[in-house]
Amino acid sequence: MMVIVIVGILATIAVPSYQSSVLRSHRLIAQGILTDTAARQAQYFVNNKAYAMTLEELGLPDPFYVNANADTSAEADAIYQIVLVADSAQWDGFEAKPLNSQVNDTSCATLSLSRTGAKIASGTDPSRCW
Repeated sequence: MMVIVIVGILATIAVPSYQSSVLRSHRLIAQGILTDTAARQAQYFVNNKAYAMTLEELGLPDPFYVNANADTSAEADAIYQIVLVADSAQWDGFEAKPLNSQVNDTSCATLSLSRTGAKIASGTDPSRCW
């Protein structure tokens, strides 16, 4: 009986810690994808003297869903959707919007990389997100 109690206590400590670690590792994937997408935008500007206004112009799918292996995936398997943010006249940046299990990352929620390079996060603790 004592073994069951000890295993139960360890599980209540280990499982939330593991889940938090998984969410953080997924966040790193989103940060890398946002950085890569911004680099593609910079190269597009060098080549075309204008910013891309769609993900397709950057050679990316639209909609652009990313899974836990940092690969393009279907929405059902995705942890983030990468979105190009623009108004009708100019490109403003990129966002990684959490999907599926990643919506549990309430500390950071949506990660954004602006055209000025500002790293922004919405959530309950955005200072820890980048």
